[in-house]
Amino acid sequence: MVDSTSELVRAFRFRPPLGQAGSAYRRLGKCKSIALPVLCAATVVTIKEGHFESAAIGLGPVAPRPLRARLAEEYLAGRQVSAAVMNQAAILARRETDPRDSLLRCAKAYREEMVAALVRSTLLQAVAAVQVSSGSVEKAP
Repeated sequence: MVDSTSELVRAFRFRPPLGQAGSAYRRLGKCKSIALPVLCAATVVTIKEGHFESAAIGLGPVAPRPLRARLAEEYLAGRQVSAAVMNQAAILARRETDPRDSLLRCAKAYREEMVAALVRSTLLQAVAAVQVSSGSVEKAP
């Protein structure tokens, strides 16, 4: 039998996004001295001609396991880059989570609301990163 506590990730590989891509990561914690995050969100977007070509939104710890906000990702695909679209994606991402109440990680209701806030924030940051790299900063939503 393999002891899962003795496993170690030695390497991982991934393909870099093609085209106009941007990413962002946000971590929310009670204080710097506690290693456990209240929650975190990571977002990668690709944009083509002012529309989301693709999006990947990773969230944790807001469910039994880290998760991808698939409904939010699907919602974004093909839609115009706008604050309203990103707000709706954040709401969909919040609906996909199921955090539990935790003394170390705050109340369930708080964490659900913060999922939406962090997803919205990481989407805005990822879009801004695309716009900076493409030289179109003035078009930020």
